[in-house]
Amino acid sequence: LRRRPHLHRQGVLRRRARGRPEKRACVEQLGRRWRRLRRRPHYIADLEVDAKNAHAWTNLGASGGSCVAGRTFTAKECYVAALEVDPKNARAWNNLGVDGGGCVAGR
Repeated sequence: LRRRPHLHRQGVLRRRARGRPEKRACVEQLGRRWRRLRRRPHYIADLEVDAKNAHAWTNLGASGGSCVAGRTFTAKECYVAALEVDPKNARAWNNLGVDGGGCVAGR
């Protein structure tokens, strides 16, 4: 079996957070963020093949944005791109609102 150091670190953090609910929530948030960052290259590759993949745009925005096909996208721009492809994408609407809002298709 391959060692997975990120899983080991998460396990250590979880053990340290036992009995402290405020730290437990922080550790869980870090774990979700870490998983998104590890998958970022896959989202970029998906978008280079199919730029109309709303799911990949939303996930790329959730991981903080990145460079796709030579252009840099912020998290907000990723959410807007996802909503231009699929205007009913609830997760993209929610994340765009959390990030401060923005215009989609001139509205």
